[in-house]
Amino acid sequence: MVGFLQGPREFSRRWSYSARRSVASPLSFAVLGQNATFRQSGFTQLFNPTNSTPPFFQVFHPDFLDILGPNAFVRTIAVNNTFASGFAFEAPFFNAPTNEMFFASSVFVPESSFNHSNRISKINMSLVEQELTAHVQDINVPFETLDLPETVQITNGATGPFKGNFVLATRGRGNLPSSLVLLNPEPPNNATVLLDNFFDRQFNSMNDLKIHPSGNIFFTDDDLGFILDQKPPPLLPDQVYMFDPRSGLVRVIADDFVNPNGIAFNPDGKIGYVGDSAGVINSTLPSTIYAFDIDPETLFFSNRRVFCYIDTGSPDGIQVDTKGNLYVGSGDGVQIFRKDGVLLGKIFIGSDVANMAFAGDGRLVIFNLANTKIFLAHIQAKSGLFTISSSSSSIHLPDDAAATQDKPADHSASSNDVELAVQRDSDDHFTIPPTQPSMPSSGPESNHDNPHRPHQGRYVPSHPNYRLSREELRELAETTLLKLEQGSYILPGSNEPFDLTPKILHTNEHTTYYSPDDKDISDWSKADLGNNSNGKAKARHTQIAIWEYSTLVGARRLHQWLEMHSEYQNRTIGVLNFASAKKPGGGFINGSQAQEESIARASTLYPSLVDPNAAPFYKHYVLNPNDSFYTHAMIYSPSVVLFRNDLGHWMKPIEVDVLTSAAVNAGEIREQVRWEEEVRQLNERMKVAQAEADKLADLDDLDDEAFEKAVLAPQGQEDTTISLDNRSKTPEKTEDDEEEETTPRAIRKVESSPLSAAGSTESNPTNESSEPTAAAAAVSDPDPSSTEEDPLDPFYLAEIQIDAEMYERIARLLYLFHKRGAKHLILGSFGTGVFQNRISLVAGIFYDLLVGPDAKFKDVFDTVVFAILGGYTVRVFRKTFKDKALDQLEGEDEIVDEVGSEWEGTLSGGIAPEEAIEDGRD
Repeated sequence: MVGFLQGPREFSRRWSYSARRSVASPLSFAVLGQNATFRQSGFTQLFNPTNSTPPFFQVFHPDFLDILGPNAFVRTIAVNNTFASGFAFEAPFFNAPTNEMFFASSVFVPESSFNHSNRISKINMSLVEQELTAHVQDINVPFETLDLPETVQITNGATGPFKGNFVLATRGRGNLPSSLVLLNPEPPNNATVLLDNFFDRQFNSMNDLKIHPSGNIFFTDDDLGFILDQKPPPLLPDQVYMFDPRSGLVRVIADDFVNPNGIAFNPDGKIGYVGDSAGVINSTLPSTIYAFDIDPETLFFSNRRVFCYIDTGSPDGIQVDTKGNLYVGSGDGVQIFRKDGVLLGKIFIGSDVANMAFAGDGRLVIFNLANTKIFLAHIQAKSGLFTISSSSSSIHLPDDAAATQDKPADHSASSNDVELAVQRDSDDHFTIPPTQPSMPSSGPESNHDNPHRPHQGRYVPSHPNYRLSREELRELAETTLLKLEQGSYILPGSNEPFDLTPKILHTNEHTTYYSPDDKDISDWSKADLGNNSNGKAKARHTQIAIWEYSTLVGARRLHQWLEMHSEYQNRTIGVLNFASAKKPGGGFINGSQAQEESIARASTLYPSLVDPNAAPFYKHYVLNPNDSFYTHAMIYSPSVVLFRNDLGHWMKPIEVDVLTSAAVNAGEIREQVRWEEEVRQLNERMKVAQAEADKLADLDDLDDEAFEKAVLAPQGQEDTTISLDNRSKTPEKTEDDEEEETTPRAIRKVESSPLSAAGSTESNPTNESSEPTAAAAAVSDPDPSSTEEDPLDPFYLAEIQIDAEMYERIARLLYLFHKRGAKHLILGSFGTGVFQNRISLVAGIFYDLLVGPDAKFKDVFDTVVFAILGGYTVRVFRKTFKDKALDQLEGEDEIVDEVGSEWEGTLSGGIAPEEAIEDGRD
């Protein structure tokens, strides 16, 4: 065994483990000498200087040991030498909810031809782990082959999850086109074709694909199908494409490849990698992986450069871990490259590896080109694969396994599955704004283009304290989770530990889930709240304040304020958590920044959200992934301990109750309505065009005399009548004019819908729609040019439903706070971020319920504080509440900040943490 340059001590210091390994310093073979026997082929001869027996880990650099971890091993987990088409070859994808790894059989054997497709099978990883525990040697678990529809023909690549399903790249066969196919991983394994042509031209044979964080699907197209006599001769160059599943647009992103194969992206999505496998044809052709910069505006690949050259075989499938290391299928196994192109080591299988995939963190499943074996490498690395969660809007970035919930499988695999509105939501967020062109929208402007929302979109904070990177936020989340696991943290200014364990156990034990039809909260309108009994006025009125602070700052300041006012016997503070409907804590573990994430990073809230008591809250989304109204379900977590601030500093503990609720995703609903309306209008135009074509076809069948009588004569008469008898008159309306007049405006012109004015997300705050709240209507002046709303307009109907759902949800959460005894509330601009509910609507609902003429919750609470970031949003709330709300509570100026200058910028009304993040969400 050859040691590292640093020597054996460095190896022992880094890790000590018993897995089979071969350590070879590049210096040991930098010079082989004049009498050396050099390899004559990079395909038939392997580089194994230690003559170790595969499989083993071949280590060229100490950093590879960090990838492997202290307990790494590689074992055979499935073997089959008799399957007709080579049972395991390509297209691996892992379905976390069922813990199953899927894969496709070989495309190189006779069964995959003009007349036959390959097959997709799966193995159960739970069974694999059980067998590995029970046996020291290699194992052989059974596999199950799927019965798939004819739309799946010769699968070569796969990725996902994509909204609970997976996307396959199929080569097609014969005249059956190559296509992108959406596959349901659970029975009956329905499949939906997403794309099968480039403007009516067949692709050559799609090879591999990945989902980019913009929500677009990138795929490679080569001519291997023709070479293998599975497809006709190619008619397009071999190149890389991008497909937008929302609009259906497909375009070429990069070319100049001989045989483009594997594709991947680095963890932040700003660098793309494409492998060229032409070396398999001729060793002097590229066996190279190229790196490209991804333009943040156009998503084009630019600045092409060599990333690495594969020394054995040619590059096939590519995967990436969370550190940016590349895993490449090659001629001797899996080669692992650092993000700067340095070869760190190999998982040496001893034969070609077509592809591999992470089966959750730390498990890399490897498929060899001989098609007879599947290997499992237990390592320390985590998958860096981008996925789309089971919603039309949420992007899942890597390194969030601890928070990832089971992804639902939509058995319908309908067209709704591909209506991907790429908006940053409660899952993790991509910092490059999605700029793929889309159809014109008559709906509201998105927040990142809204000049009235400076704390959203591409805003970059000026205050240096709040320019926290995603990596820094990830580190904050990791340290919080560590302290929660340890059960204590050191109090600031002392060496005394504060015991969190009993607090966590108490909160988890008393965390309560409230279903959407729970009578305890659904009957709020009939409840006697004791705020107007016998017509007597209440002795103490609710103090309402609107603060330009974050939720964490607001909760801590309210706590201090209550300590100064002994007249309040009940000092329970209730905090509203603007929650993700999809997974606990949103994307806080992955470094996302929004209101829920900030609370999860700073408190004991997260354990209560992943507690079984709270699990039903997230199952609603699993069962109805396409319902962007979400539900009125709520979670109440009492006595949550806040022990950090927005910047991650450790703080003295305070306790608050947290109510978790997801607002209506109005932006996604509008997008869905817009899309459906455009499709409907397109169908209308197609019907008209078809009718005209049928009419012309009928005229073609007439003889000359009949044609003149039916067409030419009526036209001449009409012209004569108009020119002689009505030269000074306006012609009367034709039947077509009358039909146009009776056609609903929503059909004639989408741009005239209420959303162009009333539905805009505050881009024009003086042009709001009518809504079921008195205060909201009073905030904005009506547009004098607006016309009466068309009751048939689908946009108008959607707005009515959005408003009604938000009113009901806010009323219920206020009632639940009352039921649980929280007398002092920290609320906010609920649902007006990426969910795009109108600010004036939300402010108006709170006004009507708290202080309006018939306010149900008038004087029910002692204190209500709206902790809001963003000057414009604050102004809308203050304009709505007018003299019913104060800028600060009585005596608030006496509060002495615990943390001094750390809060500078927030307490003075400057830039605050959530306001500073360009990818925040509700």
